[in-house]
Amino acid sequence: MKRMLTTAAMTAASLCAWSAPSHAGQTKTYALIVANNGSVDEGVEPLRYADDDGARYYETFSSLADEVRLLTVLDADSQRVFPDVAPKTLPPTRRQLSATVAELSAAIARDRDAGVSSQVYLVFTGHGNVDASGEGYLSLADGKLRRSELYRDVLRPLEGTSTHLIIDACHAYFMVRSRGGNQDDRSGQRLDQELDAYLAGNKNQNNNLPSTVGVILSTSGTAEVHEWSKLRAGVFSHQLRSGLLGAADVDGDGEVGYLELEAFLAAANAGVTNPKARISVYAQAPAQDLSVPIVRLGDYADATTLELPAGVSGRYHVEDSRGVRYADMNVDGSRATQIKLLRAPTGGGAYYLRDAARQARVDTGAASVDANTLAYAERASSARGSVEEAFRTSLFTTPFGPGFYGGYVASRRRYEVMLEERGAGLRPAPAAGFTPGLTLEYGAGNAALDLAGLQHSGAVSVPFTHSNGFTVGPFVGYGFTPGEGSSAHRVALGAELGWRLEVGEGWAITPRTRIGNQLFFLTNCADGGLCADPVGLRASLGAAVATPLAGGSLYLHADAAGDVATQANSQTSVETLFLTYTAGLGVRF
Repeated sequence: MKRMLTTAAMTAASLCAWSAPSHAGQTKTYALIVANNGSVDEGVEPLRYADDDGARYYETFSSLADEVRLLTVLDADSQRVFPDVAPKTLPPTRRQLSATVAELSAAIARDRDAGVSSQVYLVFTGHGNVDASGEGYLSLADGKLRRSELYRDVLRPLEGTSTHLIIDACHAYFMVRSRGGNQDDRSGQRLDQELDAYLAGNKNQNNNLPSTVGVILSTSGTAEVHEWSKLRAGVFSHQLRSGLLGAADVDGDGEVGYLELEAFLAAANAGVTNPKARISVYAQAPAQDLSVPIVRLGDYADATTLELPAGVSGRYHVEDSRGVRYADMNVDGSRATQIKLLRAPTGGGAYYLRDAARQARVDTGAASVDANTLAYAERASSARGSVEEAFRTSLFTTPFGPGFYGGYVASRRRYEVMLEERGAGLRPAPAAGFTPGLTLEYGAGNAALDLAGLQHSGAVSVPFTHSNGFTVGPFVGYGFTPGEGSSAHRVALGAELGWRLEVGEGWAITPRTRIGNQLFFLTNCADGGLCADPVGLRASLGAAVATPLAGGSLYLHADAAGDVATQANSQTSVETLFLTYTAGLGVRF
């Protein structure tokens, strides 16, 4: 009996272990897409296709993710194109964003407790800008989503095993710094150093990027070229989706990595010379695992694989049965390229593969389709306007393949080494030691020696500024108080100590103190009094606020000083402390 009970218990335990769900190695995927055509800033024209991009991201990630949320308002035209998406949208407001984040955060927490990994896609498309303080923000329907709020209220609560942040917004360099004093990408200036510094963690701001988050940013500076009516989408978002659907998989391993996607986007825009149409892109994999792919092509559910075999080269694009431009690519023919054609968006309808002169229908009934087996027919082309012509003739003109990718990676590595040599891979390291400068300033305030009237003062100093911001150097000051019967003069010579603090783009505050010997003298002194004190003292505390000026900086200063002087006549001699307050302007070279 004992042996039977033992055997039964072991059998029951085995059955329970066999039937209990196992979550080891399981991953759930979530996607949150926020798309808003409007801007919170007055005078900014609304975008036309941010809502369309939101719908198309929704269709793309619905085939990848277990749960997808879309916050947007589809206009009437977009609702006709995406009728199945419209009922699933929620308004792109702060309140709805908070509620959606809370729901998804709870789901991710449940996954974590159950031992299930979470992959999260966060997509923002619309208007962006920077405020007067230099903090960037995205425009939601009812207000701003600031950079600090994006990090604190969205990224942190939705932090999964890996999180992919995609931002396609006007002025997307808002992720870096304020607009003042900088050029945008129309100048050809790259902001990668500053973006690296920011993403590595700005010590002055509590919004460091989690190590599990990767980013892909459009750094295009102008709204008018962000969209193209032929694509019915933002140019960057369309290129990005093309890469995610397989066009960026340069090594054919079935995964699209961050570096592959960055190289694909670089190739897509390499031929653009029109400054109005230029787009720059930044991509950075999660620091926790630089090899994590942004997408695995095998994860697309219910899709047909369109294969352009090795030997097929040239510029192609795919359009779906709704007339929506689906993907673009320019293959170099050295290897096969696979594009995932999702069946759900078209209800299982056909796609069309096109090049400059031909087109072929691609049915999605089979698991895969070889482009060489398609029946091609000639198609007519039509003329375009200025910027549209630049897009038509310049986008995807550079073939993408192992050759381009290898050169791009080598170039990028040289760039990264250069950054590391310039100081921790972030920005040029300042020279060590002290750098001399010259300041000239004027101020006005109350007078010492119990005199009525305004004291005018000037100073010249030679501050030596250390690379850590500490300043020290000599100064010479002069003060003059005019009077009806007698005027006062003072000349000071001493040392200045300060600390230069950078507080914004080009702005600096320098708290300072000055101390030294001072000569006082009066003109037309009466009653036989002492007309001069050659051993007076002067000590002051103050601060200067500086902003860049051609060749140097202009600053406002304010100081409170204590002047010690001897007041004497034929009977008495008294050491007296006078408090004076001065404010004025200065220049530093």
